[in-house]
Amino acid sequence: MIRLMTGSPASGIILVVKAPTHEQIKWQSYTVGRNGYALVKALNSAGIPITAVRIVNISPSSQIADSTWIAKTGETFQTFTTLQEEFLAFLRTLSPKAVVPLDNFSAKMLYGDHRLSKIRGSVRYITSVGCRVMPTIGPESFFMDPVLRQTFAFDMAKIRKDVKVPFHEPQRTIHTDPRLPEVQEFLALCRSSKRVSVDIETVQGKIFCVGFAVSTKEAMVINLDNRSIEEEMLLWRDIEKTLHCPTLEKIGQNFI
Repeated sequence: MIRLMTGSPASGIILVVKAPTHEQIKWQSYTVGRNGYALVKALNSAGIPITAVRIVNISPSSQIADSTWIAKTGETFQTFTTLQEEFLAFLRTLSPKAVVPLDNFSAKMLYGDHRLSKIRGSVRYITSVGCRVMPTIGPESFFMDPVLRQTFAFDMAKIRKDVKVPFHEPQRTIHTDPRLPEVQEFLALCRSSKRVSVDIETVQGKIFCVGFAVSTKEAMVINLDNRSIEEEMLLWRDIEKTLHCPTLEKIGQNFI
């Protein structure tokens, strides 16, 4: 196993990539090349010197296709499970306060989900290592995109602040796949509240679900798939009624 490490051994924050590039292997550093330059620049914009983190790789070669480890559905093969056990054991020897996966592969291994665009910035505690894990965007994605680079910087500033205090799992109730009466009752609760947060999710240009949160501790995700036409019409009428409620302040995500 070729495991390249850059940064301070005493650092509590470890950035994880799937594999180093040929140039990084040649110079034995993650700070060289296009991606390395972008990473250092983004860390500096977050007020974090490269010496304040440690960067390690999981796989020895970037030439190994993800399809040999992970199926398109997100299911993993035995080769992935074996590599995961080896890497988690290695991480435990470093005693990190937080690990930050920087690509889909490392996110799947450490966070349990390969959909980086959906989970980036979300913090979870993994007992197998005894630390926080927060996936975010890697330099391969943000080196030409200043907005994504700033997103990475915000995430890194967040995790650097988080590791200074003990981790406490947020206590939340999220209602998923609710029946029609449950939706109607919850939306009535929303309309009686002072404000509500609303998030619309789409798939292939069509609305897939709408999420409503009445507080930081309780929310409902109203899925619109697998519904009868009659039920979907009733759901839309209640959603419309809630969004047009004149006394309710709405905080919208994916709103125009």
